[in-house]
Amino acid sequence: MRPLIVLLLVAAVANADAPRRMGVDDVIALHNVTDVRLSPDGNIVAFVRTTPEPDEGRHTPHVWTVGATRGRPYQLTNGKKGDSAPRWSPDGRTIAFLSDRGEEGPQVWLISTLGGEARRLTKFDARPVSMDWAPDGKSLAVLATDPESAERKKRKKDRDDAVVVEKESRGEHLHVVDAATGKARRLTSGATSAQSLSWSPDGKEIALGVRKSPLLDDLFDVDIHLIDVAAGTSSPLVARPGLDALPVWSPDGKSIAFISHGGVEDWIGNTHICLIDAKGGEPKTLTATFDEMIPWWESGGLAWAPDGKSLLFVADKGLERHVFRADAATGEVKAISSGGFVVDRLSVSRDGKTAAFVIDRPRRPGEVHVSPLDEFRPERRTNVNASLDKLALGEMRAVKWKNGDTTCEGVLVLPVGYKEGTRHPLLTYVHGGPQGKHSLAFEPQLTTRAVVQGGPYPLHVLAGKGYAVFCPNPRGSGGFGAAFRKANVKDWGGGDFGDILTGIDMLIETGIADKDRLGIMGWSYGGFMTGWAIHKSDRFKAASAGAGVYNLVSMYGTTDIQKFMERYFGGDPWQAAKVYAKHSSINLAVGVVTPTLIQHGEADLRVPISQSYELFRSFKKYGVTTEMAVYPRQTHLIAEPRLQADMMRRNVEWFGKYIKTDGEKK
Repeated sequence: MRPLIVLLLVAAVANADAPRRMGVDDVIALHNVTDVRLSPDGNIVAFVRTTPEPDEGRHTPHVWTVGATRGRPYQLTNGKKGDSAPRWSPDGRTIAFLSDRGEEGPQVWLISTLGGEARRLTKFDARPVSMDWAPDGKSLAVLATDPESAERKKRKKDRDDAVVVEKESRGEHLHVVDAATGKARRLTSGATSAQSLSWSPDGKEIALGVRKSPLLDDLFDVDIHLIDVAAGTSSPLVARPGLDALPVWSPDGKSIAFISHGGVEDWIGNTHICLIDAKGGEPKTLTATFDEMIPWWESGGLAWAPDGKSLLFVADKGLERHVFRADAATGEVKAISSGGFVVDRLSVSRDGKTAAFVIDRPRRPGEVHVSPLDEFRPERRTNVNASLDKLALGEMRAVKWKNGDTTCEGVLVLPVGYKEGTRHPLLTYVHGGPQGKHSLAFEPQLTTRAVVQGGPYPLHVLAGKGYAVFCPNPRGSGGFGAAFRKANVKDWGGGDFGDILTGIDMLIETGIADKDRLGIMGWSYGGFMTGWAIHKSDRFKAASAGAGVYNLVSMYGTTDIQKFMERYFGGDPWQAAKVYAKHSSINLAVGVVTPTLIQHGEADLRVPISQSYELFRSFKKYGVTTEMAVYPRQTHLIAEPRLQADMMRRNVEWFGKYIKTDGEKK
């Protein structure tokens, strides 16, 4: 017996030293890094670090700083309710930030970069959402969402608060706030909604991106106005159909760069950098030959070089996202960064020599990095998720395959401890969008999201359970050019579904996937594709469909993005009735055999929860094994930590019940 006891003790010690596999609690405990801002002199990086607080039902952000070349990160703010959006004053001595720490609700606060107590600057009735310092540091331009009217507040108090749909939407408007006194002047009003701003170098004007309305359906109907700060007057600079947004004034004040669809309203096409004379005239498309969508939201990171000869930006390219430079005269675009990772949140020093940004890698979520711009040499300056060093994670690989003449790329997460030549159950994770994409990042669909815990499908937990997880980018995905992104117009569930199936077959043929243990999952468009797959095929042994679209006609009648639907399906359901009917999986309910978990946020306006109820009721009617989980208070993405954890655990348990891994086989 003694030798056996010794062997057991040795095995126990070995197991104790082995890295632990990731669990759902480990995912929820991850921290996030967002909104990187480099000081004007390039010496210090301010950023937002978000901490999960399940007891409070939220992820709480705080402002931190770290030296660009040395030193440890320092927590600058400590508000209980969270602080965000750090913005350096031009002299680098003060950081403005947004916080809801006071009784007045969200306001602009100021804090010395040396630390100490913050002071509240504003006392808005409106809710500030973004801001920027004037060049002289004496004032700030603040975009704030209009408050509820006194009449509306009284009606809510009296429970006489009927809502008239689309009549009470509140837009964002421009205010200029004195940095010493907090006195504010409102400069815009009306039914429009401001969404991005840039001060002229002399501080006399503000270039403002102005959306037609606050409604999401008008997301890509944005013009650029010039605001005379002293007079408070507004005049249109770029007024044409489609998106013209994120204005950035040139260093000499003579021109303005912005992101545009080029005069058409398009939910799918490429966006480009355009230039216009600050005095007016015809816009010039600068990056017409760059075949990709350049981020047009504020955090996308469009910046002029100090000499005005080029512009810096980030954009997707294949499975990655990198920093690019566009020549302001010729439009020639060159990549500055390269490697198997995702770059986001670009911020450039005043002298243009240094940049700070977030890099997200396959084995580590986003961390602050700093690099000179003459030669890309990123140095990591934070380590907010050091706990991952003690966990065993599955290897992440880039994969490529062909479906006929179409070449596709994707990401494969291998099971922890994978050995070549062994087959494993394969779960296919379809991204949202459909113009979203999977990248070589810790959470492959994280390219524009701030919270790594938010995904319903914890890939690294599943890899630790013995699953291989396939993350395909079928036609319609972003990152591979405009033609590829538009290739599933009027064809959801056609060529894109074929791309996914051939990718699965490729993994079976290469000996990685077990053809008898296949599952599929996805959220939003990924939910659509999951529903479509199990209606069209019986090869999947289990499925999880989140916030998906199953009846395109009822989706059109209830969603807040009807223009999106019209762009993809060739009009409304009356103009394109056959297309809507053909691509609605709800019409194919008879014959489904795949056990399916359905998940949805109760307050989802993008894909209303009625879509999931339709699927659930049809499955119950025809005897399909199904279960539906509804998440109260949640919109299109699940935001509360405990509900995120519930969502992940349900998915892990669902697949564990119907698709056994080698360790679970009995």
